[in-house]
Amino acid sequence: MARLLLLGALAGCPHPVAGPDWSVVPALPNPRAGGYDNLHRAPTDVAVASLVSPERWSESLSAAAAGLALAAVNGEGGLEGWEVREAAWRGGYAGTITEVQGWTTAREAPPPPELVAWAAAGEGDLGLVRARAPGAEVWVGLRGAVPVSLPPIPREAPLGGHLALPAGEGARWRVTDGGGRLVEGAPGEPLSLNLTVAGEWLLRWEQAGVPIAEFPVYVDIPAPRASLLRRVEGEAASEGLPVLLGEVREAYGAPALSLREGVARAAAGVRAGQAPERALPEAGVLASHAVALSCVAESVPACIDQWVYTLEGREALLLAERAGIASEVEGGALHGLLLLTW
Repeated sequence: MARLLLLGALAGCPHPVAGPDWSVVPALPNPRAGGYDNLHRAPTDVAVASLVSPERWSESLSAAAAGLALAAVNGEGGLEGWEVREAAWRGGYAGTITEVQGWTTAREAPPPPELVAWAAAGEGDLGLVRARAPGAEVWVGLRGAVPVSLPPIPREAPLGGHLALPAGEGARWRVTDGGGRLVEGAPGEPLSLNLTVAGEWLLRWEQAGVPIAEFPVYVDIPAPRASLLRRVEGEAASEGLPVLLGEVREAYGAPALSLREGVARAAAGVRAGQAPERALPEAGVLASHAVALSCVAESVPACIDQWVYTLEGREALLLAERAGIASEVEGGALHGLLLLTW
């Protein structure tokens, strides 16, 4: 589990890096953007500007890094994939995150050589910031990629509004509306959306089935200021999964799920290889509809994250009335299966 630790050993720097006055108070980009873009410009922090060129420093990706760094300074959060991606969305970055790094040094100390080398290497968009904590300097670095140019897209949109999404060679748009219903565009074609359903719309641009851009747009509702998920330290999966799932349903305005023992038995059968259509009747459960969502994750929130942002399962996650969960930790990873019925 990747986390920035502000206590404990600090990254040493036996050979100070030449550059600006490292005691200057850090200047961070706003971690909450009003829309998605990918502008490249000179960093406002003179220390960061001494390490990266304006052509590579992405303001929105650095805004995501700023959110993560400030959370670390406050003793909150870490660098798990779901935390990084949600910080990227809040910062206005719609591309894919390809690398995450964190360093902690003594307060007002120059960056360690490994940070300097990392910032100078690699390709694609670069997000890099420093934040100051009592007794420490926190650096967060992100690499990302947006293979094709996206126009500026607002994070919030009015009901009845319109979104025009560009075409990309060999790429297609897949979108779920505020009710979880899936809309798919044709490969290589633009997609025009009439925003007729309130809620969180999830837009994904895929090439050969792999996401190259992904981001939510909030229609007739405010964009959230905090993460949908939270850490559940020290909590067993059997306890943490249903609790966090209930909080997610509440955040989306859906009624509480009824967790049934029979559906949980059926979920265990599906994990063992049975089809839901067979597992449910064998467990004594009658259902008109059933959808199974699986995860292999490093933590409870990472598992829930996989369930929530599976395009094919979003409608079921909002519509389901009953559910069962089967989970097990194998090889250090959490394997979970959520069976939704209605």
